[in-house]
Amino acid sequence: MRTRLPLLALPLILIAATSHAGQDPNHTCTVFVHGFSSDGHSQTGVFGADQWDSDMDPFSELMGLPNIDDPGGTYCPNVVAATTYYGDTPPDYYTPEDIAELEAVTAEYGGGVPRYALIVAKYARMVMDRCGADQVNFFSGSYGTFVTRWLIEQDVENLAGHDEIARWLSAEGVLSGHWAASNSTMQFLWELFGTPSLDVDQMHYDWVEANLHSPRGEADDPNYGNILVGMMGSVDESANDGSMTDVMLTLGDYQPNDGIVGLYDSYFHIVTEQSRFDGRAPTLSYFHVNHYGLADYPAAWAQVCNFLTGRTRVTVTMTRAQAIDIHEPDDWWWDWTPAEIIFESKVYSPLSETLWGVTDPASVRHFDGVNTPIFEFDENGETITMEHLVFDDFVPEDETELNIQLYAMEIDWEERYDMYEVIGIGDPTDGMGGGWITIPITGPGVYTFAVSDWNCDLSVSIHDYPFELLSPTSEVGQSPERITLAAWPSPFSTRVSFTWPNTGGSAHGSGGVLSIFDVQGHLVRRLSSPRGGALSWDGRDAAGLPVAPGLYLQELQAGGRCYRGRCLHVR
Repeated sequence: MRTRLPLLALPLILIAATSHAGQDPNHTCTVFVHGFSSDGHSQTGVFGADQWDSDMDPFSELMGLPNIDDPGGTYCPNVVAATTYYGDTPPDYYTPEDIAELEAVTAEYGGGVPRYALIVAKYARMVMDRCGADQVNFFSGSYGTFVTRWLIEQDVENLAGHDEIARWLSAEGVLSGHWAASNSTMQFLWELFGTPSLDVDQMHYDWVEANLHSPRGEADDPNYGNILVGMMGSVDESANDGSMTDVMLTLGDYQPNDGIVGLYDSYFHIVTEQSRFDGRAPTLSYFHVNHYGLADYPAAWAQVCNFLTGRTRVTVTMTRAQAIDIHEPDDWWWDWTPAEIIFESKVYSPLSETLWGVTDPASVRHFDGVNTPIFEFDENGETITMEHLVFDDFVPEDETELNIQLYAMEIDWEERYDMYEVIGIGDPTDGMGGGWITIPITGPGVYTFAVSDWNCDLSVSIHDYPFELLSPTSEVGQSPERITLAAWPSPFSTRVSFTWPNTGGSAHGSGGVLSIFDVQGHLVRRLSSPRGGALSWDGRDAAGLPVAPGLYLQELQAGGRCYRGRCLHVR
């Protein structure tokens, strides 16, 4: 007769039944998915193992989250982790089945994104099993966004389908292909990406539409409906001496960019209803740095922290604007209207400055980055309505206001905006003035900003997600309803030891009875330890036979309390 795992332990197995409304950053690990390397496809070495990236230090440090490079951080359920998907050698935790699966995917597609996505997904699964996290966040940069999108839409390792992905934040992401990789006349492509490779081929727009989704810039997948998605773009074109912009303009195909990634390729342009988490489209923030500068930009890291651990989303929209003076000449011989006017904005978080010393804006839309649209006015005093997004992102808990700097200008000539009204006659732009407005964000409202030449209304909406708040790391894992039985090492091959909180971090203490189950809930082994003894398992069942590789669940009764955990057994 087989003993089954108690019903109270079923949430450990049936994670798919967990509602996204209960997202808890204290029990959600984060996996960083790195960007492109020109020789990545040919790199040797171990893939899918712990490989901390120092670019992630600001995130774990700002929020006080443990990372896999910290002593003891590996087994914290809110650990920040990273790996590499490049290499030719599987990690120790791979089973023969894992290796066969990876070989099959590689054979089907030749490698590239599908292979990398499987490596990242298996790594995320291992990290969750090892630290006892309920869900995982993905934070992807550049090409890593392409990898993560495939992982989600193809439901690799069933992470998305089982509701085990809490949040996905993309920074400067190659989301829907890459402009340079898709343009046959791009002569400087190989200077940016090195020798042509499968990785570059798969960034072609045609490959994305044929193998992932068409249209490529659309999110239309139910998996997104259970994942909070956010996107960050950078719009300083200076990387590689601005050569990407030069070629775009030469070909008549300009888009804002950061010198490497075109902005239009980095976010979803269409988000269907089934893809909207809590009924909302992904967040979107902009930073005026080039592709290599975002990692060193404190304001961007503050927004990473806010998005991956926060619960309050603020949206500020310019809904009405009036141009008192459109700054066009009133000539009898020529009609210069309509006036083409743009509205710049920089949004600052006072609490981010207090908490982290961040003085740069949390999001920027302006002329230099060409990431704010043109609005047309036909005459002085005209008012138009609009839905011009000024800010849409998370803010620190207890933030009560945002400081916004606004400025307007009328454009007569700017090649990047495809504006050629006058050439070589006076200033190509006419400033219309601007200033500051502080808006409360404790609730919805509409606020008016005005200077002599123009005025506007800003509409504020607040969305509080029903998420848990981040607690100090020392408090994580102390609730008996959570996974509080730590296993070390995990993965293990010959023996694993167990610790639990009421022993002060030692494997010795009050003693207890440990029950070990497989993932179907069948009892595999029961062990007991007297007071002051240690508990460990040699990977064998009650008959003394070695168990198969895989995930095993534990329940410990000790000191009048119940502790639960899990460990991963490998050959």
